[in-house]
Amino acid sequence: MTLTMQHIQNAIDHLGRLRPARLNISAKRDFSLREAVLFMAPKLTGMKELGFTTRELADALAEMGITIKAPTLNRYLSNYQAGREKGAANESAASIPAKVRGVSEIIPTDRPKP
Repeated sequence: MTLTMQHIQNAIDHLGRLRPARLNISAKRDFSLREAVLFMAPKLTGMKELGFTTRELADALAEMGITIKAPTLNRYLSNYQAGREKGAANESAASIPAKVRGVSEIIPTDRPKP
């Protein structure tokens, strides 16, 4: 069987649209407060970008039975954001050619020593 790039692209598109019959999150598992915040972090950081304060988000979580102080929530979200930025920095560093990344590769090593 010969596959073309169109076959591969169609498969990738199809896989991207698939959703599991049920999420693999056990309802019986208990989460720590930090785990819960990190699970919700994409939504919470998006709400902060819309203008919600950390205090407002902490109050909204408290209404749903998730009690967290605003400074703690802020710290967890800052850690989450720092992790995302570190991951992005690692990805961009990996895309830089090795000759540009390392000074030792730029300096010629075949020069005679004085």
